Amino acid sequence: MPDSFGGGRDRVRLGRSGRDGRLFGSHLGGYPGDESVEPDTGGPVGVVTSDRGAGARSAGPKGTRRMANSEIVWVRTEFEGCSIIRPRGELNSLNYRHFSDDLVKFALDEPRAVVVPVDDLAIPSDLSLTAFSSAWMRTGTWPAVPILLVATSAMLRARLRSSVVDRFVPVFATVEAAVADLADTPPRRRATIKLTRAPPSGRRARQFIEEVVERWAVPEVRADAALVVTELVENSLIHADSHDEIGLRLELCKGVFTVAVSDSDPRAAVLREPVPGPDQPGSLHIVARLALAWGCTPRRPLGKVVWAALPVAAR
Repeated sequence: MPDSFGGGRDRVRLGRSGRDGRLFGSHLGGYPGDESVEPDTGGPVGVVTSDRGAGARSAGPKGTRRMANSEIVWVRTEFEGCSIIRPRGELNSLNYRHFSDDLVKFALDEPRAVVVPVDDLAIPSDLSLTAFSSAWMRTGTWPAVPILLVATSAMLRARLRSSVVDRFVPVFATVEAAVADLADTPPRRRATIKLTRAPPSGRRARQFIEEVVERWAVPEVRADAALVVTELVENSLIHADSHDEIGLRLELCKGVFTVAVSDSDPRAAVLREPVPGPDQPGSLHIVARLALAWGCTPRRPLGKVVWAALPVAAR
């Protein structure tokens, strides 16, 4: 089974100009880290070549992923529940946005942390270091996975710590030191379900909300979560590929209940300004009003996840 999150650009926003408030696009396959999903890495080590810009995704040997046209190769391993991802190549003004996108996708696997050893990464300009702070900001609300940098070179470590990136992403001398610095990971509860692309899927999604809210003893979020999931699933039914399943993931962590709906449509969810008149605001306006934050995040190899974080405490 391919990874669930793929190319494109993550968008987390509280507003966006436009017209009718409808969501444009969505799609899913599964979520890395879920028990029901088998990763295709072929073992604990994976190599991901992020080649952006021209052409289709080609698959190498098992454990290798290649996406057409870039200079960054990611080598991924695991250590004490953390994803250790080693970029190789040059981080520059042409690829730093895609580099940031890739960091976000690794965070969506929801490890304890994403640890990035950067000694094999050439960084000609400090301006490109904004790729790290951008990824930190885009994952702060959800999935709230720490991003940590490792530089064994004292000179590189001093350079990173003197730059703006150190205000957001801490820098360590070793992977072990980075992992040891992590606070106890807050408990995170997760439940997932796949929905067929049929009219009853909205009802099944609301039933799933009811079941999970009762099991997790958070009745105060029931009404808002049911409304959000109705809007997001309806959007997927409108825009997703007719042969695709819709994925629904619910999470509870640190007093925040997150609803995430995934499908295969790569188009971004856009908040459009309502047109004056009797028409009601579109679905994304409803989601934006209820949520602490919402976002649209790409998945591999195609599609996106639209998510909304809801406060558990009554407002």
